[in-house]
Amino acid sequence: MKQILDDILSQHTKGLVLLDMPTGTGKTYQVAEYIAQQIDQLKAQNRKIIFITHLKKNLPFKELEKQLGRHGNADYRDEVWFVQGKLDAFKDHFSTYIDDIKRLFPSFKPYELLSLLKEYEQATKNGQSTLIGVLEKSSDKPIKDFSNLVKQRLHKEFKTPELRLDALKNNSDWQWVTKLFPATLTLDKPVLFMSVSKFIYPYDTLIQSPMTITELLADYQVTLFIDEIDASKHILQDFIIKQGLRNPIDLVYTVKQIGMTLSNSQFSDELLPPHKLDKQPDDPATIQQNLQEKSLTVNKDFNLSLSLKSRDKSQQSSFIFYDKKPLYLANAQYKVLTLTADEAKGTVWIDVVKKTTEHDESNTTLGGLLATCSQTIGYFKGGIHMLANNYHANYRFDGITYDNAVRSYLNFFNFKDSSFDNLVYEIQYARLTSTWKQKNLESDADKNDPLRFHENGFSYHTIIDSDDNVSQSIVDTYSFPYSPEALLLDWCRNFMVVGISATANLRSRLGNYDLHYLRKRLNASSEADFVQLNSEQKQRLSDQFTESTCYYRQTYMQVTPHGLVNADDEITIKDEFINLFGGQESEDIVQDLFNKAPIKDENNRPHYLKQFYKIFQLWKAYHQQQINAFLVLFSKGYYEELDFLRTYCNILSQHLGLPDTAKEEMVCVVGNTSENALEGIKTRLSQGERRFVISTYATLGAGVNIQYPIPSKFAGKLVKTNHRPPNDNMDFDGLYLDKPTKLISYLDKDKDNTQHSLVNLIFQLEYLKLSGLSLDSFEKHLQKAFSIYSGSGHYKSVEKLSKFDDFKAYMMQVLIQAIGRICRTNMKCPKIQLHIDNALLDHWFDDFGTSQMLPEFHKINAFIKEQNAKPNIIDSAVAQQDFETVRRFIEKMKYKIAAGNITIDDVHQWQGLRDFVLKNPQKLNEIISPYDFLYINFEEPKTSYYYSCDEDDENFILLKQPTQHCYTASSASARLDRLMQHTGIYEHFIQKGYAIQLAASRHWLQPILFNNIYKGALGEIAGSYLWHSYDLPNLSDLPTKDFERFDFLVDDGIYVDFKNWSPTLQDGEAEREKIYYKMEKTGAKLVFIINIVADSNQYRPLNRFPHPTKGNEQLIVELPYFTLNDNTADMNQINIIHQLIEEYQAK
Repeated sequence: MKQILDDILSQHTKGLVLLDMPTGTGKTYQVAEYIAQQIDQLKAQNRKIIFITHLKKNLPFKELEKQLGRHGNADYRDEVWFVQGKLDAFKDHFSTYIDDIKRLFPSFKPYELLSLLKEYEQATKNGQSTLIGVLEKSSDKPIKDFSNLVKQRLHKEFKTPELRLDALKNNSDWQWVTKLFPATLTLDKPVLFMSVSKFIYPYDTLIQSPMTITELLADYQVTLFIDEIDASKHILQDFIIKQGLRNPIDLVYTVKQIGMTLSNSQFSDELLPPHKLDKQPDDPATIQQNLQEKSLTVNKDFNLSLSLKSRDKSQQSSFIFYDKKPLYLANAQYKVLTLTADEAKGTVWIDVVKKTTEHDESNTTLGGLLATCSQTIGYFKGGIHMLANNYHANYRFDGITYDNAVRSYLNFFNFKDSSFDNLVYEIQYARLTSTWKQKNLESDADKNDPLRFHENGFSYHTIIDSDDNVSQSIVDTYSFPYSPEALLLDWCRNFMVVGISATANLRSRLGNYDLHYLRKRLNASSEADFVQLNSEQKQRLSDQFTESTCYYRQTYMQVTPHGLVNADDEITIKDEFINLFGGQESEDIVQDLFNKAPIKDENNRPHYLKQFYKIFQLWKAYHQQQINAFLVLFSKGYYEELDFLRTYCNILSQHLGLPDTAKEEMVCVVGNTSENALEGIKTRLSQGERRFVISTYATLGAGVNIQYPIPSKFAGKLVKTNHRPPNDNMDFDGLYLDKPTKLISYLDKDKDNTQHSLVNLIFQLEYLKLSGLSLDSFEKHLQKAFSIYSGSGHYKSVEKLSKFDDFKAYMMQVLIQAIGRICRTNMKCPKIQLHIDNALLDHWFDDFGTSQMLPEFHKINAFIKEQNAKPNIIDSAVAQQDFETVRRFIEKMKYKIAAGNITIDDVHQWQGLRDFVLKNPQKLNEIISPYDFLYINFEEPKTSYYYSCDEDDENFILLKQPTQHCYTASSASARLDRLMQHTGIYEHFIQKGYAIQLAASRHWLQPILFNNIYKGALGEIAGSYLWHSYDLPNLSDLPTKDFERFDFLVDDGIYVDFKNWSPTLQDGEAEREKIYYKMEKTGAKLVFIINIVADSNQYRPLNRFPHPTKGNEQLIVELPYFTLNDNTADMNQINIIHQLIEEYQAK
């Protein structure tokens, strides 16, 4: 990898390269070696190397020190600088420099801050996570106040940045400042280490005004290493969310304020300096005039001189989401908020009325007003940006920064504090992202490019009426104007960014940056490059990886699954506990355990019990397999339940004749206290003790080092996995992976939800919209999120997000990084015990090939493939009379179909099940068969039954009576009665042995079989019969990997999908978005979507829908019917089908 760095960084000075070597293969070592070899040349070449990470514990100081000595550059240690966070710097150094502080600032009283810092240090040592959070907030203001005090005097005594920096370095009265505020030496040191969060705007060196890091280092050639680059996205996103929530803007007030201010006064001459920028066509005076005219027009059009007020006093809040168009949410569902001016009462009334087509485009709606105000504020921000740019160009050599200039213009308007801060922040970042926005877009396709979300972001408005604002309604706008990708892109435009992570190239917008967006923007840039490794470089990395794992074969790895897959009721779960604890004599113990189990949510009691069961299973394995250091990873921490777990693990040990060491050896590492707890565990392990460590993916996931010094008891007993010198540390020899959950932000309708969780969920939905989530489904998820957040509780059912490849890849990213925690060294125990959640068998997503994955990953992957390859699940279910196995098979097939990893055995089993239900949708009373368990049995014959299903279509519930949103199983709902009116279809069904009627019966197919297989199969069989009867081209089955994406293949790139819809079930736009996604996956050029029969003589014509951006390269052709009501063909449509097939065959 070192040679690759040399090659790439000598050829490219700006851009992005991603290196995805697995954990433990020497990435950090080789980065440190590169820095050590370059450090003596950096100042002479006006270069800087910066290393940032999401975990400050991962900064490779010690490794760099070794490398500096090895390469004869030990004298350059002082050229390396750690830009510590302010709170940590104060904690470490404040008490040391109190005398120095008092000499310069005799009136400053340090002892209150000193007391807070001592409390913070003690709370950190004691692991008091709640108190740590309180003290962090309490310390923030006094540190900020002291920072301002230092800055004011520093700027007063030393007039230029150069003089200030010199004083901090060489003046003994001021040198202590660099310890408390390490960022002061950013410009002086050629090698900088810092956390990702420290790298984000505003970057404050004290010697200058805060600015972006790219502006601060604009005169340097910078190489930026980002450790665990994919994890850094979540930190940037968290920053964007916090900024947006911290400073909401009142758009209506702000537009009114701009108009009023510019009507009554003008910028001073100081704010209208000479026009110096040729790239900006308008001079400052013209910009000022344009801002005035724009704001006054909006004020006039919407009567903004009047107060905005909701007429309905009972309405407490509404939400409007804005992403290219207003979308009303929560308690405004199906309605629109209109505006009515009432000059007599000095009010513009907000009324809630039924939504109509006319209202959607009208400016008399509140959504229209806010959209117009947003555009006006956007125009205003652009104008202020141009004014500040020009001002900065005139006075930059006087020490005036762009940030100074922006604030000077905004201060002219006397905005509210939150609006002022919002505008400063957004103007700064609009400046960064504007470079990547296409200025002269040539087509609507470019303008509507969904990737522009990263540069435009989203916002939402909340309308609140309260007793504190009787005369007007408050309309706050929360704006999130860009994504983390836009920030990273700005770094790539200014620096050469080297992203390092085992999953750096993972294609998941949820878990990683949007690589498609980054590549597209960088490839279109003349300034920066998206660097991809050539074949020779890839081979080098592959060879390096092979070398780093060449002796792994000397280890023995075993995979063991855990969990209760089919136990959903408490009685069955209790029986499993009794078996685990030693049989019937332990029944009282288990009952006591159940009574004392610390379960926070009784509605999820079975889930909690099954999780505890897995921990007890793992404790048993820990002893029986003699694991020395066992890392047990869940999505949830079990710190509060630890005493309970220790108590019953000891009891389990006693019953099974195992050591009862739970009190000493079972530990839990979660939250703010994890660093100290982990260090204590390492110390105990190095002394020869054993540990069973329960933690979470979030705590000990990506990038965390858990290896420990090799204890004497392992001398001569470990396996060295490569040719390199042996590490002083060794890895854990046991790992458990629970199925990761909470990957998507979850809003609980029964609990208070934070606004942060709401916004994080919206970001995730936006990413999924770029990855195949339809616009209709996106809007339903949004409406659900805002409804739960506001407490209105009314929302539509939504589709399951976990079915998307993006989500699955994200889950695998978490697991890959978790496996890496036990692969940090080349010293291994001879036996490595790998334990997994049984649920992973259904959700494992192997789309990563076989190269450059850790041996532990390959072992688990092979085990899961072997388990999933067990022959004929359906035959097994029949033999065991187990309908749960059938249900799981159907759910697994839906998952596999979406993922495109179907096997030929899956296809055969699915087709066999489909053929059975087509022939036997009901069971005859007098016949007893081994398939009876597939049916629901009623006391009396029924011609139909009712059921409901949850939003994931996984849990079906029988209903005695129909409800508003229920489903019906009947001949009419399956449209069998209508299909059988066609003589040809009727005879075809008889010939095939398929059922031709659904009469009254006591035995009906289970809902999941009727809903998910039978209804669709009817359309496919009827449609293929009609297609052939019309002498259309032959149909073929799809390749195995594309099974069920469409029904049939006509020719290369041409597909047919038959539907058995009734008109009320058609949702064209939403379906088309799903179809475009499938077309992308299969490489389809033309897809016919054909509904079999129409229910009316008013036949709608065939419709063509070219792809929104690719046009006719991907064409959907919808046929609302395939046979007329007299059961004859519409030959005009048949001829068009022939013509289209011939046209696309010729392409």
